Amino acid sequence: MILIKSWAEAEVDAYRIRKTVFIEEQAVPEEMELDLYDAQAQHALLYQNSQCIGTARLVVQSDGVGKIGRMAILSPRPALSKLSMHWYCATGCAKRRCRKDWSDGDTEPLPKTRFWW
Repeated sequence: MILIKSWAEAEVDAYRIRKTVFIEEQAVPEEMELDLYDAQAQHALLYQNSQCIGTARLVVQSDGVGKIGRMAILSPRPALSKLSMHWYCATGCAKRRCRKDWSDGDTEPLPKTRFWW
């Protein structure tokens, strides 16, 4: 199940996942990981058996381009989870009538239970 939340509602679950994947595993400085766009974005949280296992955000920029980012998933099935998150992002752009920008999405292998994009 995917729930769409504001940053105020999503922060606890989203930050826990982003901290694990980006800050701890990828050594991204915390001051770079959290930014002003979190408060503006719609956040998707992916739940499995009532536990949050994934997060992504959609930021609609002033030119109408929807920027999808901060996608991180903790799951033994990252491919299935990735499909779910892509579906959310495409649907979110369509509902907000923004153009999609997939240019930020580089995928690299990580430990077997982690996926980031």
